[in-house]
Amino acid sequence: MRHLLLWSCLGLLLLTPAGALAEPAQPAAVRLKLRQTLNLQRTTRQPNALVADGRFIYVTDKTGGLCKYDAEGTLVTELQRVNNDFFIASDLAQDNEYLYLPDELSKSIIKISKRLDLSNAHKLDLKNVELLSPAGIYVAKNQDIYLTDSTGDQVYCFNAFGLLEWRRGLFGDAPQSLNTPRAVVMYANSPVVLDSGNNAVKQITAARISSLVSYPGLLSLAAYQDKLFIGTKQGIYLYPSGELLSTPQNVYPEDLFSLNDSLYVLDSQQRKILIYEIY
Repeated sequence: MRHLLLWSCLGLLLLTPAGALAEPAQPAAVRLKLRQTLNLQRTTRQPNALVADGRFIYVTDKTGGLCKYDAEGTLVTELQRVNNDFFIASDLAQDNEYLYLPDELSKSIIKISKRLDLSNAHKLDLKNVELLSPAGIYVAKNQDIYLTDSTGDQVYCFNAFGLLEWRRGLFGDAPQSLNTPRAVVMYANSPVVLDSGNNAVKQITAARISSLVSYPGLLSLAAYQDKLFIGTKQGIYLYPSGELLSTPQNVYPEDLFSLNDSLYVLDSQQRKILIYEIY
């Protein structure tokens, strides 16, 4: 009985707000119901990021390239080059008309229409910034672009014209430091960053960088209403409840994306997209 109680307590301590005592886990406010599985094994090698807009799903590959699928998972278009240049996108973001790809090769952001029309594809001219390893990207409704630099340990905010509005980050393991930041999303009206080197998820405000949670093996983030989905090597957690959500065993959520009441889970190891209904 003593051992059973000990393991129960350890389970509650796995994912708690930084600096706070663990409280008994409350029932999650949301549940996931698997609605559809899309197989990418014939069209990708190492899928690493995705976005969806209801009609199409866009997926990037670590070996280079971008694929556009319809809602049933049929490949519509594949793009290997932009203006004759190869690219390797570390992440993917979107607005109503365009896709934004942080390119590891050119150390820039590629902007291209969702039609994958190369006639207007171009690299954003980012002012007064030298990127080392562009990693995570998020485009807000006001067209602000949030970008992490995993080698520079920085988070940048650019306006739609590429002008730098602010930057945050200082290497280290302190709560206000960043170490290899990757995914970034907007949550509770502030950018939230996956600080992979410190095994933490951190929120950035005008005043400070603060830790929300700490957990090993962090992979991805997605925001849904007042909740945050956190993809890890152990599965998908829900913040702030700290509950491990029910997903198939051995799922590897390389990337997460929420749209309306759906959660898209990109399993890079099995090369599949799992589409869940959030309820």
